[in-house]
Amino acid sequence: MHFSSRPIGLLSILLGLATGCSGDDVSGSSTCSGCSNVAGVWDTSEAVDGTACGNGTYTQTNSYLVTQTGCSLTVKPVSSSLTFQGTICNDTLSWSGSYPEGDGTTTITSSSYTLSGSSLSGTARWTWSGSGRSCSGSTVVNGTKQ
Repeated sequence: MHFSSRPIGLLSILLGLATGCSGDDVSGSSTCSGCSNVAGVWDTSEAVDGTACGNGTYTQTNSYLVTQTGCSLTVKPVSSSLTFQGTICNDTLSWSGSYPEGDGTTTITSSSYTLSGSSLSGTARWTWSGSGRSCSGSTVVNGTKQ
């Protein structure tokens, strides 16, 4: 079966959980002692495994403008008018959320990204559903801050 779902990689990761940095990290498992500065433009290479959705595996590149106030983030894909909210705690970014895609909706079920200097890397797991169908996949993202 071929679905028209092509997850937008980091865009799909940079949704929801605008919890700030108020004592617990975004996963709730440890104390947040601070928030790394991630504001700026990020270029990413995204390895998408959409095999279960009929899209196989493929790599895409994207750029995102990230603005930051404390531990709260706003992410705007350079090639889109969409805007998403998220958080960072220490050097870990983690989001979940949903957005319309093709004839359905993509929902990020888990994600974790680690910063190292001006680079980030991590994985998101997602599901796509629409028109009575559903599938799941993952996206591995490596990014560099301009």
